Amino acid sequence: MAIFLSASLLREYVQCNRMVFYRTNRPETATQSKEMIIGEIVHKAIELYWNNEVLSQGYVFGRMKEQLPNEPVTYASHCLRNFHSYFQEMLSEYDDIELQFKIPYEKGVYIVGKMDRITPVGNVIDWKTDRNPATNISSDIQFILYNWAYGKLYGKKPASVYYAALGNGSLVQLNYDKVKEDILVNEIIPLAIRDIKSKNFTRTGIFRKACYRCNYANPCLTDIGGKNVLDNRDITDT
Repeated sequence: MAIFLSASLLREYVQCNRMVFYRTNRPETATQSKEMIIGEIVHKAIELYWNNEVLSQGYVFGRMKEQLPNEPVTYASHCLRNFHSYFQEMLSEYDDIELQFKIPYEKGVYIVGKMDRITPVGNVIDWKTDRNPATNISSDIQFILYNWAYGKLYGKKPASVYYAALGNGSLVQLNYDKVKEDILVNEIIPLAIRDIKSKNFTRTGIFRKACYRCNYANPCLTDIGGKNVLDNRDITDT
């Protein structure tokens, strides 16, 4: 059976490799937060109507009423306003939008993902709706992997890889670090492959305060008779 490794899977593996067990074996147990839903709606609006703020706002308003009827549209609308104010001018009709990739790593193993935007000059841009945007992405697995993947796809390094914060309009650039890329590609990925093949998953996240933000926290801790960490923060917040 083929193994598909994405940035989100690798991030989960580093946080707590038990997450990978639930992602690959019991994905139906994941809980999707309202923040994740808002992010998906805003991303889709940008994909469809990046050059038309009226249409993008209308799309967001309709989808929010369908999927989160009790949630104010305010923040999603705010993110779109920032997109059109700060980032729209960086884009053009010649960009690659939501580019999906599947790169062979070794026999039966593929690195997969989707880049939000790639401009003709080689800028990779990923939209983020985080309410507390990142200020440094030098150690972020997603952006390190996108930098590596771009090189495999285009035969050269990207001009820049950006975290575009829709919450405040800031643009954070990846500072390429070959050491970190080598650790990810040549150490972490082989370990993930080994553990997936051997089905060796441990609950390391419980010691890293990773449970509270984990989409699989409830089934995972229920399996071992633990508390529901979404209701009892003391497990991770001590």
